[in-house]
Amino acid sequence: MSFFKRTCCLGIARLWFSCHCSRRIFRNILYELALTNGHLPITLRKEDRDELSKLPGDAVITVDLENNKLSAMGKDYFFNLEESWKERLLKGLDSIGLTLQYEDKIKRIHS
Repeated sequence: MSFFKRTCCLGIARLWFSCHCSRRIFRNILYELALTNGHLPITLRKEDRDELSKLPGDAVITVDLENNKLSAMGKDYFFNLEESWKERLLKGLDSIGLTLQYEDKIKRIHS
């Protein structure tokens, strides 16, 4: 089990996107862009977001990425994240780091 502690800022967004296709695509682009840049966009139910937004500014919030869990004030909130993104975030891999995992195979192909 890997564990590291990082102090960060938590932003709770109350974005609403209608079912219009272009807005859904825009939402997906923002989500993927956040992940690509090493951020963890967590999607929670409205009720959970409302609860979290009422926490005091000095509240301790813990994100357990391995178990897809956010904990605050004795309550757990669960979120979904694709396994491939989870692994990238846990290992600290960007697109280049991901590619370098296959460096030996790439060298064999090009030799």
